[in-house]
Amino acid sequence: MVCRRPWESILADLAARTEARDAYLFRPGATRRGGNLVTNFLSRAHPTSRTPVLKTSRLRATWLAALIEAGLPLTVIVSAAGLETLHGLSRLMPHIGRVEASQAARLLRDTP
Repeated sequence: MVCRRPWESILADLAARTEARDAYLFRPGATRRGGNLVTNFLSRAHPTSRTPVLKTSRLRATWLAALIEAGLPLTVIVSAAGLETLHGLSRLMPHIGRVEASQAARLLRDTP
């Protein structure tokens, strides 16, 4: 599984501390692994009324928006997200930062 560079050392440290080499890093002691493992976990992880509710759909949207903002090729993003088309990304556009006209012109001309 590919992870973004900022998470690499955190996940590597966690993996190094894991006793079994074939163990999962997320909930390694779980006896059952259903299709909604993360969703079910997050539904129970709401410690206080001041803590925002975590939803997998919003986490995914944040991840996709970050990939777009980072300038990754759309083909890479669509593939990583398991999408067939760009249609699923269109709802994110209001949350993506605007590009100034001068910067857009430079990018379209392929000049740094």
